[in-house]
Amino acid sequence: MDLMTSELGFGLSYNDEITAQVRAINAAGLPGQWGQSSVNGSVKTQPPQMAAVPTRGASTNELILHVEWDTLDNLDQMGGS
Repeated sequence: MDLMTSELGFGLSYNDEITAQVRAINAAGLPGQWGQSSVNGSVKTQPPQMAAVPTRGASTNELILHVEWDTLDNLDQMGGS
């Protein structure tokens, strides 16, 4: 695949900027405001298929999505980055 000219999926192309949107929830369960990352990443490679399907973690409830997945142990699994 030619990364310079191909679309990589999710409507993303090589060098497209990726912005994360996150918020924290304190120990009392009170959520903070949503914020966007101030230092953004960019698309460099298409990641390979995950070894195992992510699973729902024990902390998942109506307000929290807790996801668990196998760790990535080598550069091939990390897309070479």
